[in-house]
Amino acid sequence: MGELARSDPADIALGERIRGLRRRRGLTQADLALAVGVTFQQIQKYERGANRVSASMLGRIAKALESSVADLLDETVGVADLRAIEELLQEPGALDLLAAYRRMPHGPSRAKLVAFVESLGG
Repeated sequence: MGELARSDPADIALGERIRGLRRRRGLTQADLALAVGVTFQQIQKYERGANRVSASMLGRIAKALESSVADLLDETVGVADLRAIEELLQEPGALDLLAAYRRMPHGPSRAKLVAFVESLGG
């Protein structure tokens, strides 16, 4: 048997940017999948970097996320990202929550906290 294929770091980074932008837009994987004409499982694979995103699919994803292909490929934080972060931090309690998270030791507790807070959001 051959060696297991590993995801390319560039594919993983692109998937993370797609996931982040999708979440900031308040879309589920199913929402994005419907908008671009694939299954939500395919979106999961793109976001994990398990499957590469073709140029045409990248264009459809960018359009569905009200973004540009360049923004999805650019590894730097764009102005739109900074505005979204600024908006989030203006929510009452957001800075307190972030500061408490930062004081937590790295490990499973952080992941559990994020999962718990996300479950409260519905």
